[in-house]
Amino acid sequence: ALEGALKAGETMKRVVHGYESEEFCHLFDLSFEEEDYLFAILHDTHNYKRNTDIINLVKQITNRVFVITNTETGNPKDCYYDFYISDDLSPFYYVIPFQMIGAIISEYLGVDTSKYPYDDLESIAHSENCILYKKN
Repeated sequence: ALEGALKAGETMKRVVHGYESEEFCHLFDLSFEEEDYLFAILHDTHNYKRNTDIINLVKQITNRVFVITNTETGNPKDCYYDFYISDDLSPFYYVIPFQMIGAIISEYLGVDTSKYPYDDLESIAHSENCILYKKN
């Protein structure tokens, strides 16, 4: 979820938050509004019942709920993987829809993802001068 939010946000040039479901429980009922979107990951072996309950509660606040899952939901808005996904490989599968969301929404917003958006600033994370890239 965190990696998916990061990929979507950096592509769209918008703030996107990723939360673990238990921490999200402290947030949604107090700050979610009808105009807000929820993109939720629902994996069949990781807190499935609890996460389904959370998603159903959010649906009472907004109808803009989209689930990325390996379990049939019957909802055509959901992204359904109709094959087995092991727990170990699940992060690879679940981040892909967020990358696609970022690309599609960026195009819709007119964001040119080929250009760094700030002429006067040097990218902290993607620059040759970034501490992560410097050799000792």
